[in-house]
Amino acid sequence: MRKKIVCFLSVLMTVWLLLPQGAFAASFQIDFDTACDAIQLVNLDTGTVVYEKNPDKHREPASTTKIMTYIVVYENVEDPENTTVTISEKIRDELLGTGSSLSGIQVGDVLTVSQLLRCMMIPSGNDAALALADFVGGGDVQKFVDMMNEKAAELGCTDTHFTNPHGLHDDEHYTTARDLAVITQYAMMLPEFMDITNTTNIYYKPAGGPAADEKRLLLTTNRGAFLPTILSRCVQLKCKPVSDAAGKAYLMEHFQVSEARAEVYTAFARGNVGKMVDMATSEEFQNM
Repeated sequence: MRKKIVCFLSVLMTVWLLLPQGAFAASFQIDFDTACDAIQLVNLDTGTVVYEKNPDKHREPASTTKIMTYIVVYENVEDPENTTVTISEKIRDELLGTGSSLSGIQVGDVLTVSQLLRCMMIPSGNDAALALADFVGGGDVQKFVDMMNEKAAELGCTDTHFTNPHGLHDDEHYTTARDLAVITQYAMMLPEFMDITNTTNIYYKPAGGPAADEKRLLLTTNRGAFLPTILSRCVQLKCKPVSDAAGKAYLMEHFQVSEARAEVYTAFARGNVGKMVDMATSEEFQNM
């Protein structure tokens, strides 16, 4: 599922939505053009709006919809770690042909709510979002969506309206940079939200079902988020007596990167900056 509509930076709350227009600086002026249609940048320490541009313009939230889904699920499931959900054919069938980003859950899987929250937030799984909405809504996804809208109203987000729990396009599914900043700041106060959204990759095993104990990998769909973790692994490799081939194999297996990218990161680990820069700036690498 396309997620270029909205970008979120968690250190200084930035809500970005595409297409360029004029900008307004709340606290300071910038000397460059932004490529986004709606922005609100908030200093979380003071609550001060540092910069904004079209903060009240209606835009599609796309997969950042899942932030509200997380909120409603977490506040309506007493014990996420021990509450289980069985994945039904209804969940699979509803997303067929939608081009959804999926987490790879299967019909018959028995997963904990905590596992599904990770399946939803790390690889942006629409299947997990729908499964959670169906479960919390008592088999009625629309009931869950109503709960999302009620929570938005409770938070004072008057320019937000949800029609689904995952963010697929709907003309009546919208928010604003200002509202999304409020929603996200609220979610950041909930247990595990920051840990989950800062996770780039994690293994898990279904709690039950035909694939119980099958080891599965969740990978973030935010490619940029991989870099700090990958580089930290590269530093570790530098301190270990492993070959370049072994280092590349490790990075390819654990981070699902191409051989070319693994070679760049291995060059970094070995301190071969010249080689790393040459490879990383090549057209072939940039187009991967």
